[in-house]
Amino acid sequence: MMQEQLKFLKDKEKISQYDIDRANTLLDIEVKRLALEEQRNQKTRLRLRRDAQGNYTYEYTGAE
Repeated sequence: MMQEQLKFLKDKEKISQYDIDRANTLLDIEVKRLALEEQRNQKTRLRLRRDAQGNYTYEYTGAE
């Protein structure tokens, strides 16, 4: 998708402010989507922990 957008902008003779704003918005969306995906992948393991009082709790940990 980003490659298509880049080709579209390169092929235009004049780039309007709208084109620039649209490209920046698409880039922001892609960066945020990748950050969200990375966050989801980091918390994939669930670990059972026992504290000093003997209570058990579940804790999400990053992939090792």
